[in-house]
Amino acid sequence: MCRVRGAIPLTQNPADPVISGIPSPQEYTFVATTACSVVRTDRFPVLQFPHMSPQKSSKQIFLIIDGYAVLHRAWHALPPLTSPEGKVVNAVYGVMMIVMKLLDEKKPDAFVACWDTKATTFRHEAFAAYKAQREKQPDELYEQIPWLKDGLSLLGVESLALDGYEADDLIGTMAARSKKLGWDVTIITG
Repeated sequence: MCRVRGAIPLTQNPADPVISGIPSPQEYTFVATTACSVVRTDRFPVLQFPHMSPQKSSKQIFLIIDGYAVLHRAWHALPPLTSPEGKVVNAVYGVMMIVMKLLDEKKPDAFVACWDTKATTFRHEAFAAYKAQREKQPDELYEQIPWLKDGLSLLGVESLALDGYEADDLIGTMAARSKKLGWDVTIITG
């Protein structure tokens, strides 16, 4: 399974594969796999998996989960379950059940979770009221995010996030790139 670990700087030069550990003032922080490199093409980063090969006889399976979308779905679908310490954990439970079922049924070769960051995106720059109408959810939901990321990591599903971009941007870029390389890609979203 392709695992996602560590922070690799993403340079502004679209032609440069990102392996350099020398940060630049314009670097982006991107969590990427140790078996992958990240390049910047046009507006979006692209993960390149060296072991991805369109010449393989059978397609490898790549699952990409939209972290916040599935978290919200589980949050609203399940009653408020609590841990022995009294912490609300229904969203973590719901997402973990979905992921464990996917791991068991699909047996993916690669599986990542994509997340939005708090940083503004180019969409905010283009439209100041972007997402301004969204309701803030209860703190009990947001408190579950670190627990969920830890749980996913234990299952081999690490998190990807890039300031300035939404999870949808990462998901679309990885899906399109992986499809071109011959992978069977499934996006899990709410």
